[in-house]
Amino acid sequence: MTIRPAILVRSIASLFLLTGTSPAITWNGSTSGDWNTGTNWDGGTVPGPGQDANIFSIGGNIPTISADIISIPTDIRVGQFNGANGQLNQTAGQASTGNGNWMTVGAGTDSIGLYNLANVSTTGGTLTGFGLGSGSMTVAGSNLWVGGTGNEAGGTGTVNINTTGILNVGNELHVGANGGNGTIKMDAGTINGNGEVFVGLGANSTGTMVMSGGTVKINNWLNVGRDNGTGSVTMTGGTMNVQRQVRIGWGAGGNGTLNLSGGAILQGGVLPGENNTVDIGDNGGNGSATISGAGTLLFSTSELHIGNTANSTGTMVVSGGTVSSAGWMAVGRLGSTGTLTISGTGVVSQGASDLGGDVAFEMTNNNQPSNATVNLNGGTLLVNRVVNNGGATSNTNLS
Repeated sequence: MTIRPAILVRSIASLFLLTGTSPAITWNGSTSGDWNTGTNWDGGTVPGPGQDANIFSIGGNIPTISADIISIPTDIRVGQFNGANGQLNQTAGQASTGNGNWMTVGAGTDSIGLYNLANVSTTGGTLTGFGLGSGSMTVAGSNLWVGGTGNEAGGTGTVNINTTGILNVGNELHVGANGGNGTIKMDAGTINGNGEVFVGLGANSTGTMVMSGGTVKINNWLNVGRDNGTGSVTMTGGTMNVQRQVRIGWGAGGNGTLNLSGGAILQGGVLPGENNTVDIGDNGGNGSATISGAGTLLFSTSELHIGNTANSTGTMVVSGGTVSSAGWMAVGRLGSTGTLTISGTGVVSQGASDLGGDVAFEMTNNNQPSNATVNLNGGTLLVNRVVNNGGATSNTNLS
C-alpha cells in the first residue's frame, strides 16, 4: 500500500515527459500587477524552469514586467486555449521563455491575447498609443505565435511595440496562423527574427504588421499572405532587413499586400550568388505592392518578379519613392499576370554592372502564356536592357 502513491507520482511525471507539456502556473493577480510577486500566481510561486506561465484572464491586476524576471518559465501563454483572454504588459526589464519554448499571444477559438512591450502608463506612440518603454523579450530558440498556433486554430492576438529594447525570436514569427487573426503594431524598438516570418498563413488566417518606426531584422524568408492566408505589411517609417526571399501573396489562395509610404525594406543575402528573389504574386498567389511618398524598396542581391508562375497575379504601383533591383526584374513571368504602374515622382531602377551585364527588365518569360503590362504615367524607369519573349501578351502604355 505504501508503494502506490510513489508509483502515481512517477506516472504523472512521466505523462508530462511523454506529451511534451509542462505543468503550468496561472496568474491570479491577487496581490498586485507585479510579475515577480509569488502571491500573484496560483500556488504562491513565480513560474520557473519546467513550468508554463499562463495568463488567462483580463481585469483586476494585469501582469506587468517592470524589472528582470526572477525566474525563466517554459512557455509564456497570453490568452491561449479556447475562450481564454489574457493581457501582459512589459514596461522594462528582461524576460524570456525557456530555451526551445514558445510564446503565444491569442490562440484557440474565441481566445484573445494582448502583449504590450511599451510604457502603458503614458501615451505617445503613433500606432500603439503608448509611451516609450525599455523592456526586452526573448523567445529562446523557438516560435512567437500571434493569433493562432500550429496546434490551436483560431484566436485573436495583438502585440504593441514601443521600446528601446529588443524582441528576440529564436525561430519563426507567426502573425495570424491556422485560422487566427494576428496584429503587430510597432513605433520603436527592434525585432530580431532568426527564422521565417509569416504574416497571414493558412486558410481563414489574417495577419497584419504595421510600422511607423523601429527595425525588423529577418534572417530568413518574409511571407505575407501565404497558402490561403491573407496578410499585409504597412510601413510609414522604420526599416525592415530581409536576408532571403520576400514573398507577397504566395501559394494557392494566398493574398498579400505591401504598402510602403515611408521607411525602407532592404533585401539581400550575404553573397550575390545566393540569387534570392522578391516575388509579388507567386505559385498561385495574388500579391500587390504600393510604393508612395518616401518609401524605399532596395533589393541588393536579388531579382524582382511582379507575377511569377501560372495562376499568379502580381501588381506594383509606384507613385513616389524608389524601387531598385540589382538583378533581373520581370513582369508577368512563367505564365502569370503582372502589372507595373509608375507615376508621379516614382522611380524604378533595374540592373547593376557588378551582377553581370546580362541582367535585364523582362516582360513575360519562356514563351509561356503570360500577360505583362507596364504603364508609364510619369516618374522614371531605368533599366539595363529589355527582353520581351514570344508566346505571350505584353503591353507598354505611355502617358
